[in-house]
Amino acid sequence: MTAAAHPNYLDTSALIKLFIDEVGSDRIRNYFGTQTVFFTSSLCFGETLGVLKAKNLRGEIGDNACYHFCSEFMVHVSQGLITVEDVGITKWEIFSKVQSMAKDNMLDISDAFLIVTLKRGFLSKFVGSSKPLLITADKKLASVARAQQLNVWDCLRENAP
Repeated sequence: MTAAAHPNYLDTSALIKLFIDEVGSDRIRNYFGTQTVFFTSSLCFGETLGVLKAKNLRGEIGDNACYHFCSEFMVHVSQGLITVEDVGITKWEIFSKVQSMAKDNMLDISDAFLIVTLKRGFLSKFVGSSKPLLITADKKLASVARAQQLNVWDCLRENAP
């Protein structure tokens, strides 16, 4: 597989699979190894750290593993392997669009932020074969994103693009 001509946008479910062994982790890791342009949102960045903390508190991963995975995530970000896009979570004009998207599609606010970001953020300027690819393991998010004419890879239920 050659490098994608489009940006890849990782949601929290995909990011977690990149660092922790779960169903679908091999698919994400293999794909990550063949592509070059990855983004995530500032909200997913925080969520990923929160999920790692929750897994640690539930005893699913130990303290050392939690620190290791958080450090590995930060290395990916600091080395530019994953670019964190500021999605303007504190801007009312963005939040009002997000809230509407969430209500209209029965999504949580975080998932609605992803869709609004991809539809209205700087990546929305990419069209055709360079249009961003949302990578998720969230079936509902994938469905709504497709209905919004976004490119989606459901990394649990579909083969890699």
